[in-house]
Amino acid sequence: MNYIRLLLHHRSSISFILSHNDGTDKSMDSLDHIVQDLIICLEFMLNRAAEAYGSGGLQCFFLMHNLHFAVKQAEGLELSPFLGHTWVQVHKDFIERYMETYVDLSWGPVVSCLNTRKSMLGCCFNQYSNRVRFCLQFDSTYYNQEHWKVEDPPLREVVRRAVCNKVIPAYRTHFQKSKNVHERYNPELLEVQLMQLFEGRTS
Repeated sequence: MNYIRLLLHHRSSISFILSHNDGTDKSMDSLDHIVQDLIICLEFMLNRAAEAYGSGGLQCFFLMHNLHFAVKQAEGLELSPFLGHTWVQVHKDFIERYMETYVDLSWGPVVSCLNTRKSMLGCCFNQYSNRVRFCLQFDSTYYNQEHWKVEDPPLREVVRRAVCNKVIPAYRTHFQKSKNVHERYNPELLEVQLMQLFEGRTS
């Protein structure tokens, strides 16, 4: 985005240079095309960078976070005349889909631990077993992600709330049916914990 900012800063000079283009390179015949090509290149590089992460959830988190930054920059630079007036909204939709997929891939397995499994040992044992599996999976996922960071505060709040909406209602239903659940794992405290994610803790 810094390259685009520099291009726009020197728009008059760039337009003068392009006006003397001999026409052999159609991709360089206007500032619009240059900006569009740079954005396409940026999106391609983001997708390639995401492939380096082994976790599908982390890939979506990376794309959500970085595409959100690109969209904010595009809005700040007023790139709609160059990219088209639907570009921002289309990419905001992409960001929302990446967020939803991240939540499903990362926190879906946590919630799935609450699914009742049939056992000859009875319902009480099933609930206890599910709760243990949930707590272990929750802790593993949480402590793996507490170092992840969302730079933009409004986006950070939205992602936190999306995680809570995935985890807390399902756990609250299970919690209300269970007895002797340790207070460390009551729904309110779990929600407080989830709402502290994505600060990029270093320790």
